[in-house]
Amino acid sequence: MNQTLDRTDSKEGGTSGLTLSLLVPERVPLDEVLVAVATLTNSSDRSVVTSARLNLLEGDLDVLVTGPGGSRTNAGWPWPADSGARQVSLGPGQSLMGGVLLLSAAGVAPLFPTAGHYDLVAEFRPSRGELLRSETVPIERMEPADEADRKRRRALDNVEVAQSLASSSCLGVAGELLSDLERHGSPATRLLAALAVGDTAGIGKLAAEVSGQAGPVAAAAAVSAILPGGLASGDERLETIASVLAAFDDDGRATAMLRAEPWLLSQN
Repeated sequence: MNQTLDRTDSKEGGTSGLTLSLLVPERVPLDEVLVAVATLTNSSDRSVVTSARLNLLEGDLDVLVTGPGGSRTNAGWPWPADSGARQVSLGPGQSLMGGVLLLSAAGVAPLFPTAGHYDLVAEFRPSRGELLRSETVPIERMEPADEADRKRRRALDNVEVAQSLASSSCLGVAGELLSDLERHGSPATRLLAALAVGDTAGIGKLAAEVSGQAGPVAAAAAVSAILPGGLASGDERLETIASVLAAFDDDGRATAMLRAEPWLLSQN
């Protein structure tokens, strides 16, 4: 099953006029990596300066997860990036978008340990003293259909695999499992696995495949979740994928996401 990002909820926070939304598919099996899209929109009639660190790596964004039975955890990140403040000015109606890798709780335990219904809420700090929260977004995580899919689900639960996908590098003895995910996983999972194993020759082809099946925004979300543009500027892998996605990007959203730049809805 391919992920199609087709659900979103938002809620205005503070007095800045900014709104935060989280976009996720309705249903995703547990053998697929879940990548959401966080969107920060200026709903006011004036420009607003905000943190541009709309990603899990740098600590301004988090996702709260409530699972079956009421269990609660945070997405977090295995190794928060020690980066300086980075800001962007959003004009009226402009949005900033970032991919969100929802795989493990701070990189040490599965974020979705069992099949069932989960509720997600994004939180973001656009400036000191202000906290935005999205509306609650539901998602159903399903047990894989066959043994091959269940094997990939177990691979994604492996700590070294999860941390490899998050860091776009191969850690420990995760190489064989990552190679299998690159060959047989869902398109977005294959793209993330290729980045982790260092398959620079294959990432462009896989980015095009994700775009063809789920759209360029889904591909940009997967990449920006681990290589956010404002933090990974100049990364050769990011540039390769950006050049490929440009051919699919009719409205400019994917390019803006990869570059961590503002995007205006009315431009499409």
